[in-house]
Amino acid sequence: MKLHELLELTPFDTIAPHIVRIFPEQTSQLPHYKEVYDILLHTSPVQTEEQIFVRWWRPRWRYGEEPYISVGNCEGDFWESNLGKEVVVAEDVKLSNEELAAHIMWSITFYGFAPNRCSYGGYEGYRPLNCYEEKVIDLHIREFKNYARRKPDDASCTATIEEWREIEKRKAHRNRPKRMRDHRQHQLIKKYERLSKVQRLIDTICSASDEADKSKLQYLFDTNLISEVWHHSRAYNVERRMDYLVELLTKYVEPYQDADREQYDRMLLLFITSPDYPLLMAEYAQFAENFAHFQAGGEADLYFGTDSSLGQEVKLLIVKSR
Repeated sequence: MKLHELLELTPFDTIAPHIVRIFPEQTSQLPHYKEVYDILLHTSPVQTEEQIFVRWWRPRWRYGEEPYISVGNCEGDFWESNLGKEVVVAEDVKLSNEELAAHIMWSITFYGFAPNRCSYGGYEGYRPLNCYEEKVIDLHIREFKNYARRKPDDASCTATIEEWREIEKRKAHRNRPKRMRDHRQHQLIKKYERLSKVQRLIDTICSASDEADKSKLQYLFDTNLISEVWHHSRAYNVERRMDYLVELLTKYVEPYQDADREQYDRMLLLFITSPDYPLLMAEYAQFAENFAHFQAGGEADLYFGTDSSLGQEVKLLIVKSR
């Protein structure tokens, strides 16, 4: 059958347990798989003669690696194209429809949980670098030039295969001062990478919400832990969008986060809707009544923003920190 027919016959709640069992590292991503499932159900398939191949893959060059089920001609393709492909299962592969759908959904989302995007949340194209991202790039260039032996005015960071081999040889013969220098640079890169992510998060919140004040978000720079998670309703009905969001959190997030709660002591919530369909007080009340953090007596910094591209849907950013 075609992939869109398989998904139409297989409810997500029957697929979810197999995602958790087959890909346990994906358990925390279960709400995103739910969003993907509903996107696929509301996407028109492209008619094609191509096929998705499901078969056993038996590695021959890696000692000790177990055979696994491989899904071919799927990952990296447009979702509407995949939906129109015939699913062909090898004779020696014995899977239920639910298990088959779990394997294919893992393959489809290999590059992200949004259609034709590189990562969940979307590839936004070019954006200016913040000051910390610039520092990271400068440090990587310095790392490269430590061993590339380029002229001071040569800004190029490319090298031939032969040059890379020479660079690796020089690194292998470093003396102690050079190893210490490299360690300091590596630590600085890690520091500025973290600061760049925090700055990007603050910029995202402030660009989405006119209520956000950068000075009140500076506390994020002083945290030891930050968790940043986006949820996006895929209800395709403004009256059901909060039902959808609540279901994501109560059915696919909360049951798997018991150990996670004690790691954080501060929370920020950012609700984003289209200006044409603003968040109603009744919707927020419904959310608050069902949100486990509030039920346990917790508090959160609240922000509300707009994005005209959302249509009737709602997005929620949850930032937990310590």
